[in-house]
Amino acid sequence: MALGFGISKPEHVREAVSAGASGVIEGSALISMYSKLLDDEDAALSAIAKHVMEMKSAAKVQKS
Repeated sequence: MALGFGISKPEHVREAVSAGASGVIEGSALISMYSKLLDDEDAALSAIAKHVMEMKSAAKVQKS
């Protein structure tokens, strides 16, 4: 099961995975981030890449 509403921060990912989600889907937060940087494609792609790596890292929750 993947959760896809309200996901925009690493803590949202950690909470979802800790609660049992197999994954998360992020949409509008990425679009919003990208749209603010449309004038500088390199900056936009760099910001998106950094954000995605932070989100991916947050998905690696330690199971107790």
